[in-house]
Amino acid sequence: MNLFKKSNVLFALSRKWQCASVRTQSNAKWILPSGHDTNIYVYNCITKKKVPLILKNPNYASWYMCGPTVYDSAHIGHAWYAIDERFNPQLQRFC
Repeated sequence: MNLFKKSNVLFALSRKWQCASVRTQSNAKWILPSGHDTNIYVYNCITKKKVPLILKNPNYASWYMCGPTVYDSAHIGHAWYAIDERFNPQLQRFC
């Protein structure tokens, strides 16, 4: 299985499992942050709705990706490094 197919599988699994730890918080309130609107919407697994992607600085997007948690159980967040290169160029086109 090549890297592209593996990343598709990991992405599908992440959509299914990434929000498992917050499923009980469906009544959580989300506050729109201040910043620059990108006209891009992302899924917020806490509110279970699409919300606008707001950048702190115009024309610059960044995010935190967790690394290996060697002292705890493995989770789907550890797989994001494998698909980071797939999505990063797509995000750069819009920002």
